[in-house]
Amino acid sequence: MSEVSEFVDKAIREFRENLTDGLFLFIENDRELMQRYLELMEAGHSRKEIHSQLGKQIVQAFSLTNQPVSSARPRSSLITTEYRLHE
Repeated sequence: MSEVSEFVDKAIREFRENLTDGLFLFIENDRELMQRYLELMEAGHSRKEIHSQLGKQIVQAFSLTNQPVSSARPRSSLITTEYRLHE
């Protein structure tokens, strides 16, 4: 495997492993999405319900499986457990 291929494989693997945290950071940093997230919670939808739907859609959209990583510390303040996504 070439150096470039090794680099690309590593970058994609690490990106995929942090995809959940990345999505929640994206939501936090997008005013409209964050407002909608808060509105859903105010309307009675639980954090668990919203996060579960997001997780299912990530897995489905990228054809991955998820696995909780208890030692990981997500950067997003919206989540407490990070999931690693694998092919």
